Amino acid sequence: MYLEAGTFTGAQINAVPILRGSVSLSTSWPGVRNHPWTNFATDPPRLDNPKLDEALRRFRKFVISFRSHSKGALARYQHKIEHERMTKGMGQAVLDRMVQDEILSLRGNMYFLDPNQLAKVAGANYAETMARKFDEKTISYIRQAIEDKP
Repeated sequence: MYLEAGTFTGAQINAVPILRGSVSLSTSWPGVRNHPWTNFATDPPRLDNPKLDEALRRFRKFVISFRSHSKGALARYQHKIEHERMTKGMGQAVLDRMVQDEILSLRGNMYFLDPNQLAKVAGANYAETMARKFDEKTISYIRQAIEDKP
């Protein structure tokens, strides 16, 4: 699980979160390196280019929105993927590039995610994308996607 916030206005939490099983937790917000979050604190990549930073957030939204469909396929309704909340800003450029590179394919009214193509072309997987851990190949892939669009 990954928690990210710009601010926190709730009640103070003093107890360290308890994780059971194979669960992992990563957190990111101003002041996250304080008790009880110290062991879970991460630093998402800070990029000098705001368009690239936004495009990486859109990429993450697309990847983590997919759910198990039938026979192990990862799918999501077309209207969910193409909604303006997903495609605003750099989102449309990212979506177009993912379709062009066959990471995503549209069949009927469903988009399907190919995790093998995601890894091969963009150097990404679900877990690392969820935790906002983008390697240089992923950043380069997204940079190319937004440079191809005006």
